[in-house]
Amino acid sequence: MISLQELCVEEKNYERLFELDEEFHKTIIIGRGKTRTWNLLQQLGTHYNRIRFLRLADNYDWEIILSEHHAIIRAIRERDPDAAEQAMREHLSRVSFEKEELLKKYPSYFK
Repeated sequence: MISLQELCVEEKNYERLFELDEEFHKTIIIGRGKTRTWNLLQQLGTHYNRIRFLRLADNYDWEIILSEHHAIIRAIRERDPDAAEQAMREHLSRVSFEKEELLKKYPSYFK
């Protein structure tokens, strides 16, 4: 999945990158036996996903996303729950920071 994400970065295909990013998160959550959690996130995540999609369309510096995904996978492979938690926190908190940037740039998109 990461290789496909890297290909999207090369091709600047933010639509497919978003789909693969969703699949990445889904694989981790469902892989931990948290299917109900994933379903709940899908129901509540419309605004969150809008921000993620806009960020990808607006900013082609996607290498940071890939590096965070690599860190998450590395921590999982090494069975290091503390490192995995830290990597996930950093990855997921990025949306809050990026939301502020997008609010400034596209104020009419948000109410």
